[in-house]
Amino acid sequence: MREKILVVDDSQTVVEVMKSILEESGFEVITASDGIEAITKVYKESPSLIFLDIMMPRISGYQVCRLIKADEQTQQIPIIMLTSKDDPQYKLWGLHSGADRYITKTEFDPQAIIDLVEEITKDRSPKRVEKAELHQDPIEILSSIGNLLDRELYRSTMERIKLESIINNVTEGLITIDDQKKITNFNQKAEEITGYKREEVGGKVCKSILKGNLCEERCIFEEALSKEREVTNIEMRIKTQQGTEITVLSSLGLLRDTEGKIVGGVEVFRKI
Repeated sequence: MREKILVVDDSQTVVEVMKSILEESGFEVITASDGIEAITKVYKESPSLIFLDIMMPRISGYQVCRLIKADEQTQQIPIIMLTSKDDPQYKLWGLHSGADRYITKTEFDPQAIIDLVEEITKDRSPKRVEKAELHQDPIEILSSIGNLLDRELYRSTMERIKLESIINNVTEGLITIDDQKKITNFNQKAEEITGYKREEVGGKVCKSILKGNLCEERCIFEEALSKEREVTNIEMRIKTQQGTEITVLSSLGLLRDTEGKIVGGVEVFRKI
């Protein structure tokens, strides 16, 4: 009997490419275009392996992965996360969600994909899912996902990202803010540049501290939000604690939670 593989992606192009690669190697391929449909087909079709996109309509790949891995009936099914973003935090969240592997869509080398499938499915004997136990109701699926959201995973991952960012950027000022633009971290170099101590600024809206000339006319966090990507090398004037106006070169990247929702930003700046 041929191995059955589920390919989940909201891009029809990606689905067709993956389907062609796998079917040419003798695998049976079933597809889904969103998370709800994916979970339904997992219980209905009992695939031997799943290729799972991260960013999808309705529910994310992270949520799908955690639901599958939390159920004793399906947790043995290998999951390979697919994403267009070659970013360590996406890989970290994917693996912590229970994924077995993680590949970017730029790595679509047919032979490498087949080799990976054969490696993962070798010596595995997936347990068939009983029809009576299928989860096919979207409301039931969403309810199950709600119960499985791992807030501790998110918090620990965020703290790790912040810590790594601070270590990697010790020569530049670094500020993290939440989605309300309130300061959540303020590294030592930021203290040196601005004259403020982290204890003074924690929990305060960033523009009330830095008083930058662009804070009202061109907030770089709002700009990054609208573009849904980082904003780099923006020259702006800010005021130090002593009231001195200085010029800094600033860049801001977005922070996302395990569902892909934007939850804040990381601003890196240096005096020029």
